[in-house]
Amino acid sequence: SSGINAEYGDPRNCKGGKWRYNVQQKHHGNLDDYWKEMLMSMVGEQFDEYSNEVNGVVLQRRSRNDRLAIWVSDTNNLNSVQSIGLKFKNTLALPPNVSIHYESHADAQTKASSHKFSLKL
Repeated sequence: SSGINAEYGDPRNCKGGKWRYNVQQKHHGNLDDYWKEMLMSMVGEQFDEYSNEVNGVVLQRRSRNDRLAIWVSDTNNLNSVQSIGLKFKNTLALPPNVSIHYESHADAQTKASSHKFSLKL
């Protein structure tokens, strides 16, 4: 298959990371809309010149907080990481007081924190 697997081991993900939004229970009713908006933004290549750096979107259903994430191909390209994060937050129409969080896949695997940061705009 020519697609990118949503796993750290896929060669196209190994240098990347993900922006994550923890969907609080009070916003759980928006989950379907969030998911649809993210899929439409990917299909429509709404990430401008960085659309080719978006590897996928993932929805994780959890008992406490569901998680919505967008996977980025290269953690070291800060311009693309920041631009994609901002577009992710804007696509979900999240208010300024809500943060999304970035973590490299390498850090997620080792529980390190060298490439972690948050975006609150």
